[in-house]
Amino acid sequence: MGLLSKLKEIFNSNSNRGNSNNIIKIAIGCNKCEEEINSVFRKNYDLQINYGDEDWKYLINKQLVCPGCYQSIKLRIEYDNNLNQINSRLIGGKFLSEEDKHRSN
Repeated sequence: MGLLSKLKEIFNSNSNRGNSNNIIKIAIGCNKCEEEINSVFRKNYDLQINYGDEDWKYLINKQLVCPGCYQSIKLRIEYDNNLNQINSRLIGGKFLSEEDKHRSN
């Protein structure tokens, strides 16, 4: 059993390397019940790529549901080629900064 545990540990550590670079974490507060919603988006799966003449290269366009009150929250974030945020829109919620998250704890 010790050998199998060690092999699982090795394979899991190799598959998890670089995952923190592949994700975008966004904290949102619901406008209705003030529930904190932590969303994780994978860059290689959740981002839409723009091949047209728009100003943005990558896009997150999602509809979230608050687990506290079931309110619909619409999220749209546009990114440039270097994944720098250039525009964002949030309907039904507000973006939470690190400072906001620490206040609620």
